[in-house]
Amino acid sequence: MLTEKLQIEFIQYLSRLFREGDFSATYKYAFLNALADLCVENKLENNIVISVRALTEKMVELYWEQSRPFSDQNHYLLQNSGRQSAIINRIIEKQSQGYRLGQFKLNANEFGRFISGLIPTIKNGPLWRLQILSEHLIKFLYTPADGHNSIRLNDGIQKCFQIYYDLIISLTRDRWQQKIRSIPSNFDLLGKQGDLENFLFGTKRKSLKKVEELLQELQKGICFYCEKIMRDKVAVDHFIPWSRYPNDLGHNFVLAHDKCNSSKKDYLANSSYLRKWDEYNLNLFRVDIEDSLASYFLCDADRSLAISDWAYANNTAPLWNL
Repeated sequence: MLTEKLQIEFIQYLSRLFREGDFSATYKYAFLNALADLCVENKLENNIVISVRALTEKMVELYWEQSRPFSDQNHYLLQNSGRQSAIINRIIEKQSQGYRLGQFKLNANEFGRFISGLIPTIKNGPLWRLQILSEHLIKFLYTPADGHNSIRLNDGIQKCFQIYYDLIISLTRDRWQQKIRSIPSNFDLLGKQGDLENFLFGTKRKSLKKVEELLQELQKGICFYCEKIMRDKVAVDHFIPWSRYPNDLGHNFVLAHDKCNSSKKDYLANSSYLRKWDEYNLNLFRVDIEDSLASYFLCDADRSLAISDWAYANNTAPLWNL
């Protein structure tokens, strides 16, 4: 059973991590973000074991869009106090060959080799350095497993990540931005550009036109929520709100009237909409979504289901209804 004492210790540890950890690059922020994501994407399990490969793949997902030029002059943001981060350079190399992330992941062999090539960087960096506070290794979150190829979360830690996911992501991404802003080589570039947060983490980084076209066809022009013909302005909605889980998953999109989408805001929809989303996107339209969107977005129905289970199980706000 998760105790209040452990929850307090968890928050205190995170506070120390941000305050006393050595962050010369953004790797630790990406690693912590990845760990939090995987804790909510997996079913609750005591002392869950998470592979370094899964953590590395998740970090690549986070860094992929950040590895694009920040300006029209092909200038890239540095994410290391010295030279550019190795992961960023490797991603830039793949992007220069014309790869999109979803398309790249469909080539399982090549993508697997790509991840394998990055694993040593993660092992030698954030994996074991994250828990060094004031030069002391304090293994509060996890310990090594499977010959250092995995980590085993300590008692209650996965549940803490699930409960405090929103807070962890908010703090991590805020510090991530601060780190990028603090690197001298980024000063001039950031001074000329606007929304750093949206560039790093926003869904606007990707065009949702493909999603809109597909859902218009699958939903037959009917709003997902009010079930009326969409003649006016429409909106692609994250069924599990972006504010709850700030990652794009192909099966998480629905098409709605702009008015319905605005009304829903950042709430979870009531159980009748949840059942409908499950029936449509995870069953009836599952293959269509994967066939049409997998080259552009991550399409993993099982992950989408796990995220919905987590979001509804940990929700404390009223459910939205028209």
